[in-house]
Amino acid sequence: MTFAALAFLLLWQAPAAPPSWADFETALGKLPAYEHGQNREPLATVSEFVRRSLADSAALGKVEARLAEVLRGQATHAAQDFLCRELSVIGTEVSVPALGGLLLDAATSDMARYALERIPVPAAADALLQALPKAAGKVKVGIIGSLGARGEARSVPALQPLLASPDAGAAGAAIAALAHIADPRALAALAGVKGALLPQALEARLQLADLLVRRGDRTRALAAYRQLYAPANPAPIRAGALRGLAASDNNALPTLRAALLGSEPALQTAAISLLAPMPGANMTALLLEALPRLPPAARAPMLTALADRGDASARPALVSATKSDTPAERIAALEGLARLGDASVVGLLAQTAASATGAEQAAARNALARLPGAPVDAAIVAGLTAGSAEVRIELMRAAASRGLRAAAETLVKTARDSDAQIRRESLRALRETAGGAQVPALLELLNAASSAADRRETERALSSALRAGEPPGVAAVVAACESASQTETRISLFGVLGRTGDPQALPPLRRALGDSSAEIQRAAILALGEWPGAAALPDLIKIASSDPNAAFRVLALRGYIKLAALPSERPPRETVKLLAEGLGAAQRPDEKKLVLAALPGAVCPEALALAESLRSDPAVAAEAKAAADRLRRALGSRR
Repeated sequence: MTFAALAFLLLWQAPAAPPSWADFETALGKLPAYEHGQNREPLATVSEFVRRSLADSAALGKVEARLAEVLRGQATHAAQDFLCRELSVIGTEVSVPALGGLLLDAATSDMARYALERIPVPAAADALLQALPKAAGKVKVGIIGSLGARGEARSVPALQPLLASPDAGAAGAAIAALAHIADPRALAALAGVKGALLPQALEARLQLADLLVRRGDRTRALAAYRQLYAPANPAPIRAGALRGLAASDNNALPTLRAALLGSEPALQTAAISLLAPMPGANMTALLLEALPRLPPAARAPMLTALADRGDASARPALVSATKSDTPAERIAALEGLARLGDASVVGLLAQTAASATGAEQAAARNALARLPGAPVDAAIVAGLTAGSAEVRIELMRAAASRGLRAAAETLVKTARDSDAQIRRESLRALRETAGGAQVPALLELLNAASSAADRRETERALSSALRAGEPPGVAAVVAACESASQTETRISLFGVLGRTGDPQALPPLRRALGDSSAEIQRAAILALGEWPGAAALPDLIKIASSDPNAAFRVLALRGYIKLAALPSERPPRETVKLLAEGLGAAQRPDEKKLVLAALPGAVCPEALALAESLRSDPAVAAEAKAAADRLRRALGSRR
């Protein structure tokens, strides 16, 4: 025999043969003594045999008879529970006597009911009905529940007398069971309940009416809904009945209108939710008519419903509601204007955003950001140069939120405003709106900046404009850097160039490393440390290794380690080589710790070896061990 054949024989396992009738009988013999926690093999054998018998009705009948026979005998509760569950799947009239015999024992009643609820034969209901008058306490309540679960119409005469039972548990269970029986006698029985159980009976009648609708009996359901809508009933019941009428009665509109224009808040809220989805200008008109008559608590939902309809005729009502004395109304109106507003509400929203706080201010700002259409854009741009500073600032924020490129030229102008807050908000908005066309103007603003804050904001706006990738782009910044006479301007331009990653930006930064000004040299080193790639690494490691200025060496090394640790496509071992070169230039413990912190990002044996090599250095031993442990775990998980 070949090695391959031997391996096949060793690994191959024949599928287990299906259990035979003898196996089934053997398992059944063990079943009566079964207790929870014991070997379940006999149970598994019986379940598998039952499953395989499902396709053979003759065999299944024999199986059921044997299970019922074992159930009638002496067996543990664990075994009885198992048998009841099996019979709940395959049971017929054959099983009912055995199951019925367990109904009156509190220890077995639940498991028997579980099966009888699911066996779809009249005999199962008969067993429950026969046990009902003999049962008491929890057993009786359980049997009542099972009759309800079966939706057994024949059980109504037996359940109805229980509604007046002094046993509150049985009476309540009868009410709940009748709610599941789609029969006119069940409705009539529930309608007769009075006293303490009336609230539960009203809920059950409502539930039963809904069931009748699902069963297609709209006539009886509508009659029940109309009875439940009577003024004497509690508001929640009436609201539920109103929903039922709206869903089932084609002529429910007058009733809904009366509820909407009435004085009961619960009915008004229900009517709003029911009327709001109905289409048509007439329906919008009805809702608008009702709005001023509603109590404050109902107006906010109404405003939301009006906005959801998308009918522009509701816009004036929303605008008016922004002046309400009720915060919830104002917020709902502002949120509605986000969907239903147009250019005419831009000024209102900006004014609200400028003067409000909290949720109201957030709703106004959100609406300004979401209002659709070119006319809205034009209104925002037009407002950037007129009005109070607070309103103009909100419009600048809106332009930024919308990424409104059409606002960029105006924002460049407002960035020269005498108001410092206007200038800075303009520059912040330019981060989201500026493109290549604004680069020359931003360079002028940077050169003219009178404060560090203005210079910083202009630098950020310029960096964002360059990311648009439009001409004149980086070339214009390089030219400005070469011709700038102010040190502050050159430093800002270095920062911009360092973040571009554009090859055109490297030559001026490298030339600046040899500048006579230490301040310029430092700015160039910092800019190279921000470079989004590996091109600046040789410059930084050279400074870190040999520059006579200790401060420059520290700055360069930090930048070098940061760039070397950036995610890249090079193999991890190449990154480790770069970090090892940085480690060679490190003279202080904190610099070595930076290398160790970066090593776990380059998982390879070389990284582990480098971390282990530093464990003998007492200044970084703890960090070296931590890095080595992380790398060892990572390498182990890859194997």
